[in-house]
Amino acid sequence: MSRPLALLLLRLSPLLSCTALSCTTEDCPPGTTRNAEGECSSSATGGGGDGVGDGGADGGTGPTLGELELGDPIRTDGSYYDPQALFSEFTGAVVLDPDHALLVGVMGYAVADRDDGSWLLARQGERSTRVDAAGGTAWVITGDRGFYSIDMQDPLSPVPGPLVMGGSGWTYDVAATEAAVAIAWGAEGTWLYDPAAVLSGDSAPLTVLDGDDVTAVDIAGDRMAVVDGETVQLWDIADPAAPTLLQQAALIAGGHDVALSESWLAVGLGGSGAQVFSWSDQGLAASGWFPVPGAATGVALDGEHLWVAAWDVVALARLTADGPLVLGHEDATESAFAIAAEGGRAMVADWFHSTVMRRVDGVAGPELEVTEALYFNPEGESTQRLEVRNYGATALTFTLDAPGGGFSADETTVQVEPGGVQTILVSSDGPDAAVVVGWQSDDPDEASGQVDLVPATSTVGTPHQEFSLQGFSWPDPSLSTFTLPEGEVTFLAYFATF
Repeated sequence: MSRPLALLLLRLSPLLSCTALSCTTEDCPPGTTRNAEGECSSSATGGGGDGVGDGGADGGTGPTLGELELGDPIRTDGSYYDPQALFSEFTGAVVLDPDHALLVGVMGYAVADRDDGSWLLARQGERSTRVDAAGGTAWVITGDRGFYSIDMQDPLSPVPGPLVMGGSGWTYDVAATEAAVAIAWGAEGTWLYDPAAVLSGDSAPLTVLDGDDVTAVDIAGDRMAVVDGETVQLWDIADPAAPTLLQQAALIAGGHDVALSESWLAVGLGGSGAQVFSWSDQGLAASGWFPVPGAATGVALDGEHLWVAAWDVVALARLTADGPLVLGHEDATESAFAIAAEGGRAMVADWFHSTVMRRVDGVAGPELEVTEALYFNPEGESTQRLEVRNYGATALTFTLDAPGGGFSADETTVQVEPGGVQTILVSSDGPDAAVVVGWQSDDPDEASGQVDLVPATSTVGTPHQEFSLQGFSWPDPSLSTFTLPEGEVTFLAYFATF
């Protein structure tokens, strides 16, 4: 398999406002404001600034902890990887039944045990990115090669069907019931199929709904949610051949995944977190927004709970009439790209691993995210920001040990409210050597850790010299040479094509 590399080079300086200690974006997402620490948080009552959602459309005071005790609300029951069986790179997952889940990835698919994540079988096949299932049939998208079905009547004897080519662009998501299969086909809109007809060899769609950038789709009963750019739509598909648009609502960013249940709609917004709506026959009602570390690329609804796959972590929130209450996080084994959940258990498409997580009821706590390393000028005085964030449900206490070794901190103990951030300023007069500084917190699953204080080398923490590289500026994919002046803020992204 060939993987030519290309370089995407973006100049970020027009987008950033930088001081000696920090860089902040000029504008926060809609519905948020910048707090005193320079961070974007919800501007509504009970909003993301205190970790409990944006208060809903009626401006409520936000959900409360009630009788929850301090504890870790997510437990990892198992994580499995067999490099001899499958080069997996899982990015999609679906629950098949109480015992089995199906995961799909770059080299095929695997059926996993829902108790411990172990693979009961693995099959090489089409490159696969997302999956859904209904009526004993799984439906899988492949990216640029359309979609296909897998007969899963017996989860241990899967029978894949032929590829179905519809649009010529990229498929981003799939949703299925026994009455309809929906494909998010990017700029070519949403394609709806009759599953029985496709299985009998008729691949003509029932209808194609126009769209500019359809990236996510889900179905619950006779309702369908569609993410098109920065808009989420709710459709009536009681007649899949003649859907009716019921309502649409603005998102604070483009969506990567959507989940729909009988009363909730949730959208994973990548680096902008997760946004939640309640819905009824009267339409959609904004319920709240909350950030997650990493990027929310997968969402799953399980009753009144929302699971979010966010690369480094999996987040769990309880959904209430006053907004989502983030209960806590659990580290992924590698990278949590997608998630499926049912009955309090989640199956995570965890890159090379299939990871099982379980909800622990009655507990919640703070969730710490702290800078792991700071870099200092070895030839003179410098000050860096140690950011302490709390993504959880309760207030966080964080204590930094006295640095020593020529370093000092303006304070060593901070209290961080839910959804908030506090900054400790660490200074040096020119360090001779790196220093490891310990810390303690009351986060149930991150009680202690360390921060590395490091003298910067010529390539870390110092202005770069002028340089030139090949790159392109979207939407024109042709390569040309870009030159970056000395000191300009630069983002370099490398990626592979297959």
